[in-house]
Amino acid sequence: ICELGFQLGGPTTLWEDNEAAIRIAGARDKFSARTKHIDIRMHLVRDAIDRQQVDMRYVATGEQLADPMTKSLPADVLDRHRKRWGLLSLQEIREEESRREEPGSGVLSGLLHGSAQCTRAQGRHAQLDRDS
Repeated sequence: ICELGFQLGGPTTLWEDNEAAIRIAGARDKFSARTKHIDIRMHLVRDAIDRQQVDMRYVATGEQLADPMTKSLPADVLDRHRKRWGLLSLQEIREEESRREEPGSGVLSGLLHGSAQCTRAQGRHAQLDRDS
């Protein structure tokens, strides 16, 4: 991030739901037969922690906001995360548009109208290609 010109006010927090990974990342010189296979990337994380560029913290699995980006989740869990991200569902967008003074002036209508225009334009281009 610094290479992009942004200044950080402290270490980047990595929220992890695996307590063993946090312990291993923070442990210096505590290897066992079970941890000797750990990838070289783990050493990069340890170095970043030592340089205070990264701070690993625990977050409960159910509260891990990155989960919808990395795995499939039940609809209710996905919906909870969507709300925490501040995103609206299509149903909420439609309900919001129905409360507006001018029907068809909302975001969803604009997107659908734009999509229809693209489809018509593609159709015209296809027709021109056939005619030429």
